[in-house]
Amino acid sequence: AVKWSFETTFQNGSSGFYNRPCYGYKRDKEGKLVIDPEKAEVVRLIFKMHEEKCSLRNIAAELTKRKIKTSTW
Repeated sequence: AVKWSFETTFQNGSSGFYNRPCYGYKRDKEGKLVIDPEKAEVVRLIFKMHEEKCSLRNIAAELTKRKIKTSTW
């Protein structure tokens, strides 16, 4: 029942996860998520560092060093 509930809410767009802030995206005039080009560069950096086997701690330190704000900061 729980699995069905999750699938149903995601399919009909009523999931609370869809409304959460998502780094690298912003909302357009209709309220739909679209890529934020400026923050997309940060997302690419994070993925690149991850591919290079950087730890989460090192990635966070690099973002802090570059004064890159989080989605909630």
